Amino acid sequence: MAITSSSESLLNWSLRLPPCDRFVRPPVHTTAATSITKSSGESFELATPFFWFDPAWYQVDVERCALVANAIASCGIVVSVLHSDLAQIDNVDASALTPRMVPHRFDRAGLIYRDFASASFIDLRMALSRDSHGRFAYPINQLLRWANQEETQIDRSIDAMTFPPDWKSLDDMVPKVNQLRRLSSAAVFLSFDSFHLPVMMPAALKAKVDGVIVQISGDPLASIVEARRLIDESENTSIPLWIVTNTALSPEDCVKCFAMGANGISVDAMCNGFLFGSNQLEMTTSERAARSFGLPKPADSHQRIFHLAKQMVDRFVADICGHAHSCGVDRLSNLCPAHLTRT
Repeated sequence: MAITSSSESLLNWSLRLPPCDRFVRPPVHTTAATSITKSSGESFELATPFFWFDPAWYQVDVERCALVANAIASCGIVVSVLHSDLAQIDNVDASALTPRMVPHRFDRAGLIYRDFASASFIDLRMALSRDSHGRFAYPINQLLRWANQEETQIDRSIDAMTFPPDWKSLDDMVPKVNQLRRLSSAAVFLSFDSFHLPVMMPAALKAKVDGVIVQISGDPLASIVEARRLIDESENTSIPLWIVTNTALSPEDCVKCFAMGANGISVDAMCNGFLFGSNQLEMTTSERAARSFGLPKPADSHQRIFHLAKQMVDRFVADICGHAHSCGVDRLSNLCPAHLTRT
């Protein structure tokens, strides 16, 4: 597949459907399951190739955070969460979530040793943290949540560190990745902004990370193609390429991204909507009354939230698998550029 212009978009491509008279639809439905192989040779399977990259846990009360995190993870979506994001809830441990990703920021803000227990992924995050105003900073309530202190209504931020304190250059990525592998059995991924691809991708490949996460602004086509080219020209051609977009992708666009070489796609827009926007997550009158008397939250409340999350994720995955199935593949991971045509 030749991309002739960096301004070309997903809209320029459509799914290539086999001719009806030549195509016999596979007897099984397309599955979203995908396999991750670590540098050690050990592999494990994920139920879906989707992940929640940057949840704003600090904007929601911790009880709701814990319920939503568990519900989304139970649907097979990798959830990025620190123990300190949920630390104010008694008997709730982020290490119980699976599949779970641990964000390892420049300054290790919010990170504790306990986070490495039972993690499926460690996200060595090279992109700077931004607050709601776009500054390279942490919102004050996010820092207070991590410190397990009372939150405030003040809209203030603390500047984020601009480079890891224990790094002199990107050459130090190799010992850093090795250190993380000693701390945890998780797969180590490196995440960075797409405009740093020419610099960061060679460093990631040299460090032999288990995967890369590219944060993309706008249409993801050119970045996916460039990242896949750099990977294919390396010795580690099987390294997973996950992408984060700043806009929600339609199910058809997700299939196009998989066909172009992406192995994982963030679903932050969908999951954030579930975290912030669903009134059905609110407690009923009887549940609020029970809570006011110090009684535990009823089991049916938990079941309702898990049911709603499963409905949402199942519908999204089914739509994507339906588009992929029309291309004649039985797994999303079997999509390739041959399944696309220029419009």
